Amino acid sequence: MSDPILKQILTELQNLNQRLSYIEDKVTSVEDKMASKEDIQAIQSKLDVIHDQVVRNSEQSTDLSGRVSDHETDIRLIKRVLTNQ
Repeated sequence: MSDPILKQILTELQNLNQRLSYIEDKVTSVEDKMASKEDIQAIQSKLDVIHDQVVRNSEQSTDLSGRVSDHETDIRLIKRVLTNQ
């Protein structure tokens, strides 16, 4: 092979190496920003706790609505008894 062709091949290889280095840097940057398996498990655990809290709050809300309704009925009855005396 002639010397100019070898220089051209060398130049192209150097360009490819530079581009590959750039891509490797970008991949490393993306990997650094990605959540790890442990991070995802911690988030899932927190979501499970929040879900349980929401379920409990919903149950308590339903129970509270029933109690309020009962108290309203009691108050009406007490008012009737007091007004009839």
